[in-house]
Order: sequence, then C-alpha cells, then structure tokens
Amino acid sequence: MSSTTRNTCDARDEGNKHYLVVTYHAWGHCRPMISLCAGKLLRLNTLLRITILVPGALHSRVKGELARYSLSEDETARLRVVHYGPASAAMVKDEDRGGMIPDAVNAFRDIYRLILKVGGSLTDSITKEIIPSFAPLPAVIITDVVLSPSSSVSVNEVVRQGMSQNRSGKILRFVPVSSATFAWWYLPELSPFPDILREMAKRTAKGGDPDQLYSKLVLENEDIVYVPPCEPMHVYETEPNCPGTNLFLARHYRNDQDKIDGAIVSWPAVMSQPMIAAAERQFGRFYPIGPQLPPPQHDRVDSAAGRHPALSFLDRFEPGTVLYISFGSWYYPPTPAQTTVLVDVLLGLSIPFLITQGLADEESRQTLKEGGDVLEHVAVAAYLGHGGSNSVMESIEAGVPMSQIRTPLTAAFELIPLAVLWPGGHDQPWIANELSLVHNAAIELLEIRQGPCIGLPTVRGPVIQGTEAAIRAEFIEVFTDAVRGGTRINETRQNVISLRDKIRADTREGGLSHRALVKLAWLGWEDNDDDT
Repeated sequence: MSSTTRNTCDARDEGNKHYLVVTYHAWGHCRPMISLCAGKLLRLNTLLRITILVPGALHSRVKGELARYSLSEDETARLRVVHYGPASAAMVKDEDRGGMIPDAVNAFRDIYRLILKVGGSLTDSITKEIIPSFAPLPAVIITDVVLSPSSSVSVNEVVRQGMSQNRSGKILRFVPVSSATFAWWYLPELSPFPDILREMAKRTAKGGDPDQLYSKLVLENEDIVYVPPCEPMHVYETEPNCPGTNLFLARHYRNDQDKIDGAIVSWPAVMSQPMIAAAERQFGRFYPIGPQLPPPQHDRVDSAAGRHPALSFLDRFEPGTVLYISFGSWYYPPTPAQTTVLVDVLLGLSIPFLITQGLADEESRQTLKEGGDVLEHVAVAAYLGHGGSNSVMESIEAGVPMSQIRTPLTAAFELIPLAVLWPGGHDQPWIANELSLVHNAAIELLEIRQGPCIGLPTVRGPVIQGTEAAIRAEFIEVFTDAVRGGTRINETRQNVISLRDKIRADTREGGLSHRALVKLAWLGWEDNDDDT
C-alpha cells in the first residue's frame, strides 16, 4: 500500500467499520493497546471507529496517556473509551490476576451484549457517562492475551456466543511480548512448550499436582531449545528468576486457537522474520506490528517549567553519568539481599542512580509519563531493568541528539541509554537473550539467577554460582563499563543505535511492521490480506 491513510474515495469503500478492543488491568498490556488504537489504527484508516474497554483502575493513567497523542477532533469522534470495573481494583501482584480475569470477562460480556443491540448505549463505570455505541457491529474484536485463553470463561467464548448476530466479526489475540516469546508459548512447530502445556493439562486432569509437574517439565528440564530468532538455551533458563511465572498459563491452558482468527505481537517485524511463516501457518493471520509507544517527549524533558523532582535530580549531573533503574510494576526480580549488594556496589563506585517505584503515587504518574521522560534525559547513561517488551523498546528508542552532548564518552556517537537486563519471567528471558546475544545491543546479568538455575550451566558457557561474591563481581564489572564506557561497551552502544535505526525504518511506511499495521487497520474490509 502506498498510502498510510485511506479516504472515502477509496475504490473498496464499503462504509465505516467498527473495531472493539478489550484491555486488561496490567499497564504493560493496556498501554500498547492504547497506542495501537490512538496512535496507529485511527490514523491509518479514516473509516474506522474504535471502542476500547479499559479497567476503571487505570482511568487516570489512560487519560494521561491519551493526551500524549493530541488526537484531532475527527479522531476523538471515532474513538470511544469506556471504563469497566471500579477505580480501586488496581493489580498490584501477580496473584491478583486470578480474581480480575473473571471480573474483566463478565464486564466485557455485559458491554458486548449492549453493543450487539444496534443503537444501544454504554455506561462508563468511572465517569457514569452514557456513551452511545457505534452503529456498525464490531468487524474486528481484539482481546488481551490474558483474557484469552487464560480464563475459565474466555472472552472468545463470549464473542462466539454473539456471532449469530455478528457473523462476520473476527477475533484477534493481542500479545504484548517479543516474537520469540510468542513462538515459545504458541508454536509447536518451533517450541516444545505447547506440548508441555498439553501434557500438564492431561496429567492435572488425572489428579497431578501442577506445581510439581511444572517443576519437573520446565524448571528441571535440561533440554536445549532453539526458538528463533533467539540463541539456544536450556529449558530451565527460560525462567531464570521468578520461577513459575508461566505456571499461570499452564494452570489455565486451553487450546482455543480454533476460536480465534489471528494474533498480534507488539514486536518489530524486522526482528521477527525467522518465525513469521510458522506463526502464519498456526494462526492464519499474524501481525508483528512493532513497538507501540507514545510520541517522544524531548521538548518536555528539556523544558524547565513544571519539572518533576526526578528530572530535577537528573539535571544536577553531567551527560551520560547516571544509572536509571526500573523493574516495572508486575514482578520485582531482585531479592532483598541482591538489592543490598546492588546499592552497595553503586555507592562504592560513586555511580549516581535513580530508582523508580513500579506502582508510583498518582501525582507522579501524571507528571512523569512512565519511564520515557527519564530515558530521554541527557544525564542517563544506562538503564537497569527487567527487560519487558515496552521498557526495552523505550530504552532503544530514547536518545539525545549529538548536538546536546559535549563529553568524551559520547563524542563519537549519539548518547543512547545502554540496557542492562535483569530478567524476571514471561517474555523477559527471551528478550534478554535476543538483545544480548543476537544483536549485542544489551547486557544480560547472569549471576543474579535464582532457584533451579544456581549451579547449572548456561548454553553460552558460564555456570551460575549465585553467591554474593559472584553477584558483586559481576555488578562491579558491568556497571563500571556501562556508565563509564570502554571499547566493548561503546561497540554495544553503537549496536543499539543501529538496531534502533532498523526498527524506525521497519515502522515507517514501506517497512514490514508498518505494512502489518496497515493490513490490521483494513482487516474489517476483508479483501486486503493479499495487499503488499
């Protein structure tokens, strides 16, 4: 397609279409779906109307996030944001998901029934506003992966129950993880994990203990797996910290791929090519749409007006001298003992650092927009985090133009935060593997691995000792290099810039991710699947 936005003169214009997007309580899942709707789909297709359902617990964050997109009057009119559930139901811990999934599914069921009544109205759970539903029935329904197939009564089943009224509706699963993680979870052609889940489900149905089964089949499994585009690793290396994070998937395993019409991953297509064909064979439609992030806020960071205390703190330091630490809001990989060693090492090296609380107070959330504002600050030399898909893409995208830099460290190239990854679970070990081994664009900490990994070898070579002395030695080496530079680190930082440029080209018009987005934006028109 040569045009990023179609108009009403398009030869294939069959009138307006309606997409329904269902988000979940985890901000790392909800946020990219907001970006997909407000920043991409609305602008790629002027005939598209979108209703997005968001948890009431995230209402303030959603409002602030939407403000970053500066929607036009037309775009605002084509987007309906409807809150469900109370304002007080924020997810704080992993185990909170158990009760929130059925709440989300039940809320969706009630709202979807109203949407099926053409001309019906929806009630926002927070504002209490009566919101008229768009007239066209949803041509495409995009649901968060956690809501399907993880729940006992999945969103997909609710949708299928309404298909007698909405026969042409398509269901897509939104999976905000790396493409390798997607392959590990869902593609038996490339991964043994789907068979492991099936075996667990079969044995659990006969009375087997899920925890013991998962420990035997995953955490103690010494098989070496190669899941493209990653380098090989042992099965037990897929959960180096927070062991059992994928047990949630195993407990609620449901083989419902025949009930959906495709899948979306928010990972660059240019980094996903080795697994795309297998994903298309498995799901029919597969959309690697690239990172879904809000517009950069360089002007906000460099403005002295209304400075957030965190930014004022960074203002005190020279360019490229501060370590920014953020472990997200879902898991916290470090143990208390490891945190003590980390802080002790940084103080001993006189490296200034800024550490964020994953679930910050409401005022901070509104004035400091996630990690982006910090990562774009000229003082930040490196970023230490869990390696979630959103945060690593933010760190790759963040950069301060060379014209603003006047230090020997950055004289030869643009200052861009170097990611030091401390993976917890889910997609994070796969992302750490891909960025550190495939692209040499990040550093993965190894000695911080816990549980079943201690005393075992990594495919890349080292045996994990996991002692305080080993952890301390690794911290000293990594953070001295990451903040103060050196030939090896400068090469890695240059690789980050090269990777960022590839991702930017991939998400611009003509790139593979952009083409996937255009196809997704026009899926409701049925005949665009053969477009290039």
